[in-house]
Amino acid sequence: MTSKILLFLLILLSALEVKSQRGFVDDFDDGSLTIPARNAGESPTVIWSTLSPRTYGLSESNGVLEIDYQKIGGTGAFDCFTLTPPYSVNVSGNPHLQLRLRSSINTVLTIRSVYSLKPPTYEEKSLQISGDLQWHTYTFSLYDYLYDRFAVQYVEFYLDQGVNKTIKGTIELDVVRLGWNYIKIDSLSAKNAAENTMILSWQCSDSARTQAYQIHRSTEVRFIPDETTVRGESLITVFTDTGLADYGSYYYKIIPIDTLGEMSLPSPELRAESFVPDAVPQVNVTQVNNHVVKKYEKLEMTLALENVGIENPYNPDDIDVFADFRSPLGETIRINGFYDDYRNADAWKIRFAPHQTGRWSYVVTVNDAGRIGSTNQQDFVVSESNHHGWMRPSKKNRHYFSFDDETSYYPVGVYSPWGNDASRFERFAEHQANLFAIWDIGYGGFINETGIIEEELGKYNQEKLGRIDSLLSVLEKDDIQLMYAIWPHDLFSETVWASEWDKNPYRQLTDVVDVYRDSLAWEYQIRKYRYLIARFGHSRSMGIWELINEMNGTDGWKEARFQSAYDWVARTDKYFEENDPYNHPVTASFSGGFNEYRKELYELNDIPNLHVYPAQGWALRYPQDTMRSDMYNYAWASRRFWQNFTKPAIFGEAGADLSYFHRNDPRYHEAYHNAIWASLSNGLA
Repeated sequence: MTSKILLFLLILLSALEVKSQRGFVDDFDDGSLTIPARNAGESPTVIWSTLSPRTYGLSESNGVLEIDYQKIGGTGAFDCFTLTPPYSVNVSGNPHLQLRLRSSINTVLTIRSVYSLKPPTYEEKSLQISGDLQWHTYTFSLYDYLYDRFAVQYVEFYLDQGVNKTIKGTIELDVVRLGWNYIKIDSLSAKNAAENTMILSWQCSDSARTQAYQIHRSTEVRFIPDETTVRGESLITVFTDTGLADYGSYYYKIIPIDTLGEMSLPSPELRAESFVPDAVPQVNVTQVNNHVVKKYEKLEMTLALENVGIENPYNPDDIDVFADFRSPLGETIRINGFYDDYRNADAWKIRFAPHQTGRWSYVVTVNDAGRIGSTNQQDFVVSESNHHGWMRPSKKNRHYFSFDDETSYYPVGVYSPWGNDASRFERFAEHQANLFAIWDIGYGGFINETGIIEEELGKYNQEKLGRIDSLLSVLEKDDIQLMYAIWPHDLFSETVWASEWDKNPYRQLTDVVDVYRDSLAWEYQIRKYRYLIARFGHSRSMGIWELINEMNGTDGWKEARFQSAYDWVARTDKYFEENDPYNHPVTASFSGGFNEYRKELYELNDIPNLHVYPAQGWALRYPQDTMRSDMYNYAWASRRFWQNFTKPAIFGEAGADLSYFHRNDPRYHEAYHNAIWASLSNGLA
């Protein structure tokens, strides 16, 4: 290409036509930072510019944009250079900015895509740049909430943004593409044709512009295609890959090459598994904890799998194990299996708690990349027990809770995320507390000192999970329910209070502000939710799934991603509603300030959940009587829930160091006692 700018509609269009243009490409072949004026007497249009020429010396020659980068220590931390296309670029058809670049230094490149000036609307993305003086292609994905509403006006480029030390080097750009008309690969699929052979097929959005397809393969998920992953090229939309290992997991991407020799974006990644032909997967029940099970107690099966390939036992797309239980009344309940490696157990298990007495049956199935094996039907008997089952909103009065057998339940307890040990659990039981709450974090006591559940992306911390098993056993003994917060605000926070985003493996997938809406992060979430339900859902002490604790303490909320956050809550609530066979209720919460009442949130969940911290803006209703004011707050907030929702509402957190009274003040305990009765008498669940 020899033109300065590749337009997908001619540049000399009417204003209306220009608005519909969807791409911009600069290949730097004309040796100028500008494009000529359309009409005599007009100035050229400046495409590449900088207000900081001492930091970024821009020049164009030999088909590249050369940047003489000279950052002086103590200055220029936020200097940038700018790409200003001659028209607003609609990137909705291809929301990417791509550039081919080589650098003499390791650096961080940040792009700021500016969508509008009034109000200021932009997004920032950053990538690490290698200083190996080799050409690399870097691609930035843009944010759909913005590009669905606006076109890109210009793009600012920052090297080592915010860094105040001296840095010098040379960076060259070969091609820059924004929202260009690229060739797209769809419907990539794989089929085992013979031993150690895979046939790939796909569809192409523009075969007329495509001269060939480059096939890439890796054994690593989310791999980046390069020369080491090339398996070959194909002139048609089919490719046969050979030399695969038995039961191997492979990941494929296809890159179309157009008639000018330019490579487009890689296809979405496909996972495929090779296997031995005619070797049918097998699953066998090797151990059952009891053939006569009491109602609401655990039936646990240990399984043996054969003729299967397992790369990640926590990924049901890799290996899916489940049982279909049939009740005495003919109801069928699917229960997912899970992999247990607590204390090196290395075992597949299924846990189930029956809610009816009589004779039950089950069949266990394994699905390995579409190949299915099942056990014969097996039976077991369920006898009566003194247990009441799982907590849930009462059918008799929706403002309150009951158990599965309709025994009423009024929870009173504590949120105790740290400092837990055996003596604390004994003290709870001694004082007849019946609700215990904890969240998934990496600090504080018996459960949480072992780290978070998903420390490694897509894999689960078996030491912690084993301790949660033990916790549920302790709670079952004393009829205490557990509220478990899957996401404390810490894990979705990088800049808000108690930030622990650096511990969250989803940082490998998305920016913290986009975690509520990122589709890949969601795929990993639902695998985790499925695992938690499979491992813990059976327990009669598994009380409430708290989807997120104090959502306003996350970067997504801080950066006004309000609708994305609410949509995430609704989507997660729906997942549990559709996939938890025990129907455990779901809640979510905000922090304890007076203004953190969130009607929109409470409408999405089973349980409206308010945190009450009087020191965070709860005024003294009776300035001369602090104790009475404290009771009034609880009574008033309870009554507000009763009037606005036909749901069981709770105060998920209260007191601590944000009460009207210090914890060493005897009135603190008196206030706690009064709060319980004021809340109960005014309709709190």
